Amino acid sequence: CRQEERSRMVPVCRQVAEQQEYSYTVAGCRQEERSRMVPVCRQVAEQQEYTYTVAGCKQETRERKYTVSKQVPVAKTRTVNFSVCVPKTREEKYSVTVYDTVAEEKTETYNVCVPVQVQKEVTVNVCRMVPKTVTVQVAVPSCGGCAQAAPACGSCAPVAAPCGCN
Repeated sequence: CRQEERSRMVPVCRQVAEQQEYSYTVAGCRQEERSRMVPVCRQVAEQQEYTYTVAGCKQETRERKYTVSKQVPVAKTRTVNFSVCVPKTREEKYSVTVYDTVAEEKTETYNVCVPVQVQKEVTVNVCRMVPKTVTVQVAVPSCGGCAQAAPACGSCAPVAAPCGCN
């Protein structure tokens, strides 16, 4: 394979400006027809040459020499020494000890701590509230006629005895 350069013609479009006449109407006091030249673009096809590279391949016949190895059988004779095993029967006496597994039960003693409930008599100190009457002297303000104010409880009681809580 080798690279070679080739060229060919391909179509290329390009725009060419040309003048083309057309008619149009002008609105005025009266209608009249006028014409003028206006540039118009249109496409024109033309041939343009360019160069590109082509990778080409051509087949050739070539010749070369190479070496071929092949195996050829050759008959040879040789002497080989070997041993032959011949079976021989022989008797022998010997002792065999056979062990058999036997299950045996044994008892083992061990100590365990077990929780036990015990009843005991224990002395316990108990505190109780005991009612006690105490006599206290209180200064009594006057309550203004119909009722007295009891200073200890803040309520007003009818006057019959000294002021106190109702």
